[in-house]
Amino acid sequence: MLQQAIERVGKVDRAAVIKEINSGSFDTIIGKVKLENGLNKNIWAVGQWQGSDYFGIAPVNKAGAKSPIVPKPAWK
Repeated sequence: MLQQAIERVGKVDRAAVIKEINSGSFDTIIGKVKLENGLNKNIWAVGQWQGSDYFGIAPVNKAGAKSPIVPKPAWK
């Protein structure tokens, strides 16, 4: 988020970068992030590797939640 905010502002201007972080939305490793009152309220609390992909599994009522694989298969 910080890198994207600095690139959008076009310089390292602390006040402008903070404003961009608080108002912009950002493509991140955990998906699209847009802060609400300075907090990321749209995050997964628990995730699980399933095969070669990582999925959010909790909270279960969050869109896109996958069912956990229990027990996990043995390592190969």
